[in-house]
Amino acid sequence: MVVLSASVLFGTGPLATSAVAAPNTLKTIDTDNDATVDLNEAKTAAGALFDRLDKDHDGTLDRKELHGRVSAKEFAEADPDHDGTLTKDEYLALVAKSFQDHGS
Repeated sequence: MVVLSASVLFGTGPLATSAVAAPNTLKTIDTDNDATVDLNEAKTAAGALFDRLDKDHDGTLDRKELHGRVSAKEFAEADPDHDGTLTKDEYLALVAKSFQDHGS
Protein backbone atom coordinates (compact mmCIF):
# COMPACT_ATOMS: atom_id res chain seq x y z
CA MET A 1 0.00 0.00 0.00
CA VAL A 2 1.24 3.47 -0.81
CA VAL A 3 1.22 6.10 1.90
CA LEU A 4 0.37 9.57 0.66
CA SER A 5 0.32 12.79 2.56
CA ALA A 6 -2.99 12.63 4.37
CA SER A 7 -3.43 16.35 3.92
CA VAL A 8 -3.36 16.02 0.12
CA LEU A 9 -6.17 13.48 0.09
CA PHE A 10 -8.15 14.10 3.24
CA GLY A 11 -7.39 17.65 4.24
CA THR A 12 -6.30 18.62 7.71
CA GLY A 13 -7.90 18.59 11.10
CA PRO A 14 -9.60 15.86 13.10
CA LEU A 15 -10.67 13.75 10.12
CA ALA A 16 -7.13 13.58 8.73
CA THR A 17 -5.45 12.83 12.05
CA SER A 18 -7.95 10.72 13.95
CA ALA A 19 -6.94 7.09 14.29
CA VAL A 20 -10.62 6.20 14.54
CA ALA A 21 -11.68 8.16 11.45
CA ALA A 22 -8.78 7.00 9.24
CA PRO A 23 -10.10 3.46 8.65
CA ASN A 24 -13.53 4.80 7.72
CA THR A 25 -11.97 7.37 5.40
CA LEU A 26 -9.82 4.73 3.76
CA LYS A 27 -12.89 2.54 3.25
CA THR A 28 -14.51 5.43 1.41
CA ILE A 29 -11.48 5.89 -0.85
CA ASP A 30 -10.83 2.15 -1.35
CA THR A 31 -13.67 1.68 -3.81
CA ASP A 32 -12.65 -1.84 -4.86
CA ASN A 33 -12.38 -2.96 -1.21
CA ASP A 34 -8.94 -4.55 -1.58
CA ALA A 35 -7.54 -2.85 1.55
CA THR A 36 -5.20 -0.69 -0.55
CA VAL A 37 -5.44 2.65 -2.28
CA ASP A 38 -4.24 2.68 -5.87
CA LEU A 39 -3.42 5.74 -7.95
CA ASN A 40 -6.87 5.92 -9.55
CA GLU A 41 -8.57 5.79 -6.15
CA ALA A 42 -6.19 8.44 -4.78
CA LYS A 43 -6.83 10.72 -7.75
CA THR A 44 -10.60 10.25 -7.45
CA ALA A 45 -10.47 11.22 -3.77
CA ALA A 46 -8.19 14.17 -4.51
CA GLY A 47 -10.47 15.32 -7.32
CA ALA A 48 -13.44 15.32 -4.98
CA LEU A 49 -11.43 17.26 -2.40
CA PHE A 50 -10.41 19.77 -5.09
CA ASP A 51 -14.07 20.32 -5.97
CA ARG A 52 -14.97 20.92 -2.30
CA LEU A 53 -12.07 23.35 -1.81
CA ASP A 54 -12.85 25.36 -4.96
CA LYS A 55 -15.37 27.56 -3.16
CA ASP A 56 -15.40 30.24 -5.86
CA HIS A 57 -15.86 27.61 -8.59
CA ASP A 58 -13.20 29.13 -10.84
CA GLY A 59 -11.54 25.78 -11.55
CA THR A 60 -8.39 26.63 -9.63
CA LEU A 61 -7.09 26.56 -6.06
CA ASP A 62 -4.88 29.24 -4.62
CA ARG A 63 -2.76 28.88 -1.48
CA LYS A 64 -5.61 30.28 0.65
CA GLU A 65 -8.12 27.75 -0.68
CA LEU A 66 -5.64 24.92 -0.05
CA HIS A 67 -5.49 25.84 3.66
CA GLY A 68 -1.91 24.55 4.08
CA ARG A 69 -2.59 21.15 2.52
CA VAL A 70 0.60 21.40 0.45
CA SER A 71 3.93 22.98 1.31
CA ALA A 72 5.19 26.11 -0.44
CA LYS A 73 7.75 23.94 -2.26
CA GLU A 74 5.09 21.44 -3.40
CA PHE A 75 2.86 24.28 -4.55
CA ALA A 76 5.65 25.92 -6.55
CA GLU A 77 6.56 22.61 -8.20
CA ALA A 78 2.91 21.90 -9.02
CA ASP A 79 2.36 25.37 -10.53
CA PRO A 80 4.40 25.20 -13.76
CA ASP A 81 2.84 28.36 -15.23
CA HIS A 82 3.59 30.28 -11.99
CA ASP A 83 0.17 31.91 -11.92
CA GLY A 84 -0.29 31.35 -8.18
CA THR A 85 -3.06 28.79 -8.61
CA LEU A 86 -3.38 25.08 -9.27
CA THR A 87 -5.81 23.77 -11.83
CA LYS A 88 -7.42 20.43 -11.14
CA ASP A 89 -4.96 18.78 -13.55
CA GLU A 90 -2.01 20.40 -11.76
CA TYR A 91 -3.38 19.32 -8.38
CA LEU A 92 -3.94 15.75 -9.58
CA ALA A 93 -0.40 15.69 -11.02
CA LEU A 94 0.83 16.63 -7.54
CA VAL A 95 -1.14 13.72 -6.09
CA ALA A 96 0.28 11.34 -8.70
CA LYS A 97 3.82 12.57 -7.98
CA SER A 98 3.31 12.11 -4.25
CA PHE A 99 1.89 8.64 -4.90
CA GLN A 100 4.89 7.64 -7.05
CA ASP A 101 7.44 9.23 -4.71
CA HIS A 102 6.16 7.11 -1.83
CA GLY A 103 6.44 3.83 -3.75
CA SER A 104 3.89 1.18 -4.49
